[in-house]
Amino acid sequence: MAQAAVQVTQMTEGQVDMMPKHFTTATESLKYASMALRTCYCQSGCSQLDFCKFRDGLRDLALIFKDGLYPVSLTVVGNLKSFMDYYLELEFNDWKDILPEIVTEAHEYAEVLNTVTRSYTCISSDFKSREDEVGKVEKKLELEMQSQKEREATRQLETTNADWRAVAIKVCTLGITDFNQRDLAEECRRQAIAANAEGQLCKLAIEQVRKQLIPAISNFVTAMTEIAGFFQVLTNDVNDFANRGDHTLAMDEKKRQHFTILKGKAKRIQNSCDEFIFVAPNFVSDLQVVPMTDKPNFVQEWLAEQRRKEPQAPPLEDAWRSKSFKKLAQPLLKQIQEGTSVFTRGGVETFCNMIGM
Repeated sequence: MAQAAVQVTQMTEGQVDMMPKHFTTATESLKYASMALRTCYCQSGCSQLDFCKFRDGLRDLALIFKDGLYPVSLTVVGNLKSFMDYYLELEFNDWKDILPEIVTEAHEYAEVLNTVTRSYTCISSDFKSREDEVGKVEKKLELEMQSQKEREATRQLETTNADWRAVAIKVCTLGITDFNQRDLAEECRRQAIAANAEGQLCKLAIEQVRKQLIPAISNFVTAMTEIAGFFQVLTNDVNDFANRGDHTLAMDEKKRQHFTILKGKAKRIQNSCDEFIFVAPNFVSDLQVVPMTDKPNFVQEWLAEQRRKEPQAPPLEDAWRSKSFKKLAQPLLKQIQEGTSVFTRGGVETFCNMIGM
């Protein structure tokens, strides 16, 4: 019986044309997410306990995102930019000659990208699950702010009374002293202003989480999923071209079509990679306000939670600790340790815990 022909998944020009849009979405989403997270930490000594507990939950997710997933994403995007040189720098026949080498490289990048995208999906789901909590914390803040308004009214009355007492005492003592009544009045004013300002800042931060952070993370994950999907199709194409024994004119034409499309679009893809890489210093700098967690095993706890959510799926930590990840991680770790990376040494522990190094 004749063996059925294998259908080649052919990349289309439309898929390639969408890549700059996906990278732009990912880049803009990073900006919106970092701004929203900064808002949560615009004051460190916050007295709103419910709000502090809520943002601490966000903090652990943010650290996994910033110090674990994002460094890998940035490295992979840099490698994708270099990968496009196969199409920009080579002619068609030279490209065909080194297809086995291209396939090996493409497989490694596709594997890492798929793992990172799966991880981002988990992170996005965790952020999304905070939406109900956002509403609860927001209601508590509104109640607390109403209570603060009532206390403010009381303090204003105390201030007025203190002012009157200061005047009366000043008269009685012939201007010698008011027994600190004016200082007490001013302290009441400062307390009222501070309490109201803190409540307003917390409310603004909660709104930013709901309206900006959660949608931005979701949009970022969607964009990264599309980018990973594009590269998976590219990987399937070059794999089929290299490993099938079909040397017909029809197959050669498919190879040429694939090569021609990417040769014409590779520079645009590289420019999109540059845009993604360009925002990294600002993104990392913005998130320096996020303090380190007080949970030493928060990465392991997060990975264990993903196992509980998806008991049938391969453990996420196994994918993170694959040979492809180790190969990619070692140069990145060296750059961080030498201070030549945009990532600081403070995040190395989180990164090492993710990849098991």
